[in-house]
Amino acid sequence: MTIGQNNLEAIDWPPTGSDPNYGAQLMFDSFVNGSSTVGATQHGQLYVNTSSSTSYQLRHLIALPMSYLASSTVCPLLEGSFTLRAAAGAQDTDVRMGPHLLKTVPAHSTRHITIENTCPSFDIISTDPSNEWVWGYANYNISTSHPTELAAYDVIALPIEEKLKFGLHESLLNQAVNASYTGNDRVLLDLPFRVQTQRGGVNVELEVESQPNLVDSVVDASSSRWLPNTLRSITTHHIRTIPTDLTMDAPDLERIMLFIASSDDESSIRIGVEVDRLDATPRFIQTAGAGYATLQPTSQATCSGSECTVTWVFRSTWLNDDIDDLHWFISSIDEDGLETGPLVYSQNTFYNDVENDLEAFNIIAYDHRGRALHDWSQPLWPLHVNPETSLTVQGQVRYQGIAGAWVGENDAEVTVEIHAVPPLNVSGPDEWIGDSIVWSIANATTVDSDGRFAVPLTIPDDGNLPSGTRLEARILLTRCGPPGSAVQTALDQTAQSTSFEMMYDRNPPDVIGLEILDPSGLQPADNHVWLPDRDVPLRLHVEDAEGLETPLTVYTWSEHQDDTNGNGIMEESEYKSMTANVNRGVLQAEVDLPLLDVDSILQPGELQGRLSVVIAGYDLAGNPLQSGGSFGEAYDVATILVQPRQATLLDLNTVSLDTIDGYLFPGQDHRFGFDLIDGNGIDSLDSINIGLMNSLHEDCWINHIPRFNQTTADVNCFVAPPTVTKTKDDLSMRWNIDVAFQLRWDAMHDWSNGAFTPSIRVIDEAQDVGLGGTYLTAANWSTHTRVEVQIESIYDRVAPFGILDDGLLSLHIDDFADVDVLVVHHQTEHRALNLPFDTRMHYNVSSFAVVHNASEKSVDSSGLSRHRLVMNQMTIPQGEGELSIELTGSVFEVDNSLSIELILDSQSPTVSLEPGTLTNLDSLQINDIPVQISIQDDFGVPREGVELHWCFVRGGIVVPSSEASISMNHEGTSGNVASFSTSLDIESQGVQFEKSDRLSVWFSHTDRAGNVLSGQGTELMPLDVYIVWMAYEPTPISVEATPYRPVLGEIISIEFTLENIGYLSGSTKATLVDSEGGILGNTTFDLEPDQRESVVWSVEAWTIGRLGMGIQLDDDPLLIPVPLADIKAEDLDAKSSNSELGLNVLLVLLAAGAVIASILMRKQRIKSLYDEYDELEEWDSPPPRPTGLDDADQEE
Repeated sequence: MTIGQNNLEAIDWPPTGSDPNYGAQLMFDSFVNGSSTVGATQHGQLYVNTSSSTSYQLRHLIALPMSYLASSTVCPLLEGSFTLRAAAGAQDTDVRMGPHLLKTVPAHSTRHITIENTCPSFDIISTDPSNEWVWGYANYNISTSHPTELAAYDVIALPIEEKLKFGLHESLLNQAVNASYTGNDRVLLDLPFRVQTQRGGVNVELEVESQPNLVDSVVDASSSRWLPNTLRSITTHHIRTIPTDLTMDAPDLERIMLFIASSDDESSIRIGVEVDRLDATPRFIQTAGAGYATLQPTSQATCSGSECTVTWVFRSTWLNDDIDDLHWFISSIDEDGLETGPLVYSQNTFYNDVENDLEAFNIIAYDHRGRALHDWSQPLWPLHVNPETSLTVQGQVRYQGIAGAWVGENDAEVTVEIHAVPPLNVSGPDEWIGDSIVWSIANATTVDSDGRFAVPLTIPDDGNLPSGTRLEARILLTRCGPPGSAVQTALDQTAQSTSFEMMYDRNPPDVIGLEILDPSGLQPADNHVWLPDRDVPLRLHVEDAEGLETPLTVYTWSEHQDDTNGNGIMEESEYKSMTANVNRGVLQAEVDLPLLDVDSILQPGELQGRLSVVIAGYDLAGNPLQSGGSFGEAYDVATILVQPRQATLLDLNTVSLDTIDGYLFPGQDHRFGFDLIDGNGIDSLDSINIGLMNSLHEDCWINHIPRFNQTTADVNCFVAPPTVTKTKDDLSMRWNIDVAFQLRWDAMHDWSNGAFTPSIRVIDEAQDVGLGGTYLTAANWSTHTRVEVQIESIYDRVAPFGILDDGLLSLHIDDFADVDVLVVHHQTEHRALNLPFDTRMHYNVSSFAVVHNASEKSVDSSGLSRHRLVMNQMTIPQGEGELSIELTGSVFEVDNSLSIELILDSQSPTVSLEPGTLTNLDSLQINDIPVQISIQDDFGVPREGVELHWCFVRGGIVVPSSEASISMNHEGTSGNVASFSTSLDIESQGVQFEKSDRLSVWFSHTDRAGNVLSGQGTELMPLDVYIVWMAYEPTPISVEATPYRPVLGEIISIEFTLENIGYLSGSTKATLVDSEGGILGNTTFDLEPDQRESVVWSVEAWTIGRLGMGIQLDDDPLLIPVPLADIKAEDLDAKSSNSELGLNVLLVLLAAGAVIASILMRKQRIKSLYDEYDELEEWDSPPPRPTGLDDADQEE
């Protein structure tokens, strides 16, 4: 081990010997035989050839504390052991340690002897007075009885003391210090100690003793707490000496420094002062921290050369923050510049030396009712407060934890905050249940000269604050220190215990009910009819969610006794009061009121007397009781009517029961009705008991309590409690009672086919009033639970849409259809409603007796079951199958099952007209045309749904509103061919068929799979029907006037030719008229078909100009003009006349040719239509049957 920067050797181990181990010796050093010494091997082993009875000393080095040398019996080892190997010669040999035999070794053998925990002797080698231990040998005396070869090894020796103390000489230390000195006495010296070991480690501790040249000390220090604006003093002593010669004069002191810190770390110093000019008048200077504390002029220093005593006095400010223990750093400097220290002084008090934190203390709070809200020792604390509760919180503010240390006036501002806190949770932290409630109010004030304060507050009526919320009042110091000081370090340390709680209670208490105890039990008292044979017993029920206050006040008004002015009005001044006590703080209370005298209510001879009751009271928060009523009949909590007993009657003629053919079916809503007459009112009755079975049967009973409108019933008979409706007659005391009920399936199953007679009993005053309704035969009924299933509908969901017809359902491959099945009561159309939950409808799809799909569905409350039927190769692989439907359940009997034949059909049906249909028609038959068709389909078509459609086509365009349709009737089916017929009136739609119109006809229908008709006569290929127009058709052929250019007075010959081009004969009146309608001539034509006749009229040209003659046929307003030139006064030359005559002749010839050509073309068109129709008839014939069709495996 070395010391100092110059690595001076301080310790070198071992002092002597070759065993380098410290703390445990592991090597022998040597053995001694007489005067000869033989050293151990380099590994610390000894080898000895002994002689007979000769002692050998085996030894190793060991350190022994000097304190053990005084005892002659001390053992130098704490623990030790080694191994001895002995090899004997020709004789048995004893090996001994001292006088003790270790082992006898047989001749010519070797033995190993382990020697443990023996105490060797000790021989001192050297002694160093600076140390507290000596160095020496531990000796083991070994001897043998005969020559023997010995070997000693594996020694382990632990010294009795593991710690050795080495003293270092002053000269060595001074050399090390000088090597580290830098010339600055204020700098700490780095005096390193270095420890190096070959192996292992050692623990080194240093003890240093020194004597300073300059000594600073504390003579006196105040132990009181240092509060703002208070004084604190400390007295220090300083002396300069020469330690090596105390008689010599030491240098004088020049300056003394004092620093105040919060810890022994110089970085925590906050205040610094010093004093100088010590040889004259001492001068005090504050060098730092004047904001925390100021050095006072009363500080003083007394000095004499190299020794001074100084008293320092400070005044603290509000900025001087809390310090647990003040640490005073004290140092001084002599005139040579020597400075030591600083001395750090603290008193280690159990309180804060410096305190500027405040706390509110002695907190009390009283509300406007004088209640001590802060007193948690009260049994119902926290006390309840309601909106508008006013309170005052009082207390004092002091320095934290210091009794009687009240702050000065206005040195603190106090705020009282009341806020909502979560409800108490005894099993964990208090937490809000649901959303947090954020609510608070606050008020503030300042303190007086004694630190006192008083803060008033009022609890507001805030709808956001739920009733039952815990409120906590906290006292907060929102300012610690004088106003404007901006002190940040003075903290509010008010204890949590100063807070107190309140319970916000805005919900008023409530009267749950006022009941009267009549023979049938407790009943609501309001409007209760009481008989005058006994006093009135009342029971009051009140509650409050947070707690009731006691007592309650009960006000009563008895009509006979209290209506002093006899006006029949319940006046406030006439009420009497009494108190009713409840346990304070209970949430619910039941109070039996004293019996009220019935004679004071009902006056003798009167039919009715009234008792009015009003209840008043408060809860713990002072909220007034609600629902307790107020004075007056319309406002009180209850008005009891005292009346003499009146009769109760049942009108048997009004008893009715809505059976279905005499049956009541389970699951159905049924009604039972009757009329009751009661002079006291139906609410005066205790109960109305109805037995659906009979008066002796204990099942299917209904009990209705009119007062409460409560109904109970036999749960084993009814699905739900029946509903009882009471309707009063406006002119009498008659009530109609209507009872709606629904019977259970399981109950009716047990009583199926039974016959029952209902009964009615009325109980009043706990007695049967004897209505005579024991056996109401007018309402006899029976029941059964037999049901049937029937198909409601089948909806094909994929076009084309198939239908169910004649038990056959035809669909397409991969279609799916919804099958709706109804459950009805046997032999009725009434649905079986509300079937039990175990009811199941089973749907099985099979093909040739193999079930390919099975499904189970439930039945809903309306008796309907729906199944999605999927048609594909998996469900009916061969295209045909069967759907069987069965109903199962535990509480009914099923009288049938359903079976539907299933077919996959993708072939369209074809339509054809029966021979003679829509042929050889004329216009006389258009209002009654017989039509008959045949529809062929592999699986048949429905009998209903065949439609015949028609329209008129005029000029290639469909005539508006002419399109119509009619249904055709099924005439019969033969094989796969169905015949349909109807009678067609083509003008039934209100549109007249004209000669030039064409009739277009087509048919529509679908097979059971929804495949539409195909072939000629369908919508895509309509039939054009020719109709011969049968009519008398007079047609003008020519009109000729001769001469064409007549002159005035000339006779004009007018020839008119008329031909009948129709198929019927007739007559036509032709009249020649002038321009003014005057008749110039007339005639009548009687014409046969294709007959032509002419007439000639002679007329004198009676005026010049245009004559305007025309020919009118019958009453036709349109005239046929006579071609004639204007009349001239004189003749034209012959050439002109001849030319005009030739022109007229030419015109007449052209007109005649046009008429003849028109007649020939019409006849040709009629012939063409007949030829076309004949050709269409040939086209409508069915094609021949394909060869080999009957040999094919399947239809192609």
